[in-house]
Order: sequence, then C-alpha cells, then structure tokens
Amino acid sequence: MAGCASTPPPVADLSQAQTLVAQAEQSGAPRYDGADLSSAQDKLQQADQSSHEHPAAAARLAMEASADAQLALARTNARKERDALKQVNDSLTALQQQLHEQSGAEEQSGAEERPGADGPPATEEGGTPPGPPPGPPSPTPGSDGGGQP
Repeated sequence: MAGCASTPPPVADLSQAQTLVAQAEQSGAPRYDGADLSSAQDKLQQADQSSHEHPAAAARLAMEASADAQLALARTNARKERDALKQVNDSLTALQQQLHEQSGAEEQSGAEERPGADGPPATEEGGTPPGPPPGPPSPTPGSDGGGQP
C-alpha cells in the first residue's frame, strides 16, 4: 500500500477528461452518441473515485474517458453535419420539384392560350378547317378574269 501512496493522483488526466466530457455533453452527444458519452462518464467517475488509492489505474481510466469523450464529440459532429446535409438536400429536392411543377404549368397554360398553335388547325364538325373552302383565289375587283380592262 505504501507504493500507491507515493504516486500522486492523476490530476491533469482527470481534469482533461472532465473538460472533454463536459464538451461532449454540451455538444449534443446525449442525443447523437449517448453510448460513447455514457462510457466516458462512467470511466471518469471510476477514475475520480480511485484516484487516491490507485492513481495508475485512475490515470488509465481518465485517458480512456478522454478518448471516449473525443469519440462522442466526433460522432456527434459527424451526425449533426449529416443531418444538416440531409436538410439541404431535402430543400433542394423540394425546390427542384416546385420549379418543375411551375414550368410544366406555364407550358400547359401557354398552350391553352394559343389553341392549335403547336398542332394542326382546329376543325369543324365535318373535319375541315373553319373558313372559306379551299379553291382558286377569288378575282380581284375590276378584273373580269379575261385580262381586259
């Protein structure tokens, strides 16, 4: 037991682990990576409790707690970024769909305003286009068609 008492508690390791666990808690790790955060918290608590009696084991646990907290931070940040990217992509998809619907509506609206403009002329019930019957052009006034005035 005398050998354990001569080693000071791992104050720096505990302090770093506490800081990293607090950062992970504040970053949203409870929501995004609760498992790693919980592991970090448990190891930090064990390290803190054993720091006076077993400083070497406490130092190891504190370093593991730091690593778990850093992993929780990294995974939390990655998941937040993935969620943000998904929101951007969803918004982009919605805007593209809206633009597609608007352009389709404008094309359809334009075709309704100009009936027959893009296709054959509209026909009457008999199947012929409205207007005068096809045939030779009418003579112009003052002309009898014989070429004499």
